[in-house]
Amino acid sequence: MTAPDELLFALARRQQELVDGGRLEELAELGAAWEQVSRTLPAQPPPGARPHLEDAARLLAADIARLEAERDAVRSELTRLGAARRLASSYGGAEGLAGASTLDAQG
Repeated sequence: MTAPDELLFALARRQQELVDGGRLEELAELGAAWEQVSRTLPAQPPPGARPHLEDAARLLAADIARLEAERDAVRSELTRLGAARRLASSYGGAEGLAGASTLDAQG
């Protein structure tokens, strides 16, 4: 049987692979695994668990930082697009953008 600290580290490593690969939709699937492992954790980790727990914490902190940076970049792009749309609307008149709420390959 694998120790809970080893399972935590394995999950953290798997999560990092998904984040690195841009496979964010698959992160939700790990939620059940995190819950299951968390139920097996002892109240106090054994002394030998420290390296795995520190490595898992490091991986998770890096994932959080990367996901927050990506979120901020998306937020910034959405803000920029909103400003461009408002500018185009005010310059060209709102009637010219009546159907502009969707995009397609036709432009």
